Amino acid sequence: MRLYYPHFTAKKPNIKLVKDAELMGSWAAGQKVKYSFTATNTGNQPLTNVAVEEVSFSGSGTTPVITCDVAELAVGAEAKCSAEYTLTQADIDTGRIWQVFSSCSSSNFLKTN
Repeated sequence: MRLYYPHFTAKKPNIKLVKDAELMGSWAAGQKVKYSFTATNTGNQPLTNVAVEEVSFSGSGTTPVITCDVAELAVGAEAKCSAEYTLTQADIDTGRIWQVFSSCSSSNFLKTN
């Protein structure tokens, strides 16, 4: 008697987040900082409910709202996300702003800064 066992591949969800920030003009109150993100599904299963979220923000103005072009990623697919922030005089006086972002899906979480 031979027994046959089906082959199972372990689910390994993974997502890679790359971010970029570009100052649109000079370092002055009222100028904008444009954030761009690329979230890539580097795992072995599709991801759903993909989003980039603000974890921590030091700016004194309104926290940027991040929008993405897709919420579901096939294996190897990318989501493009973006946000803008308007610098305040308090940001200029401090001399910097910083943010910590994370990317997540219904099956994965990755923090980056």
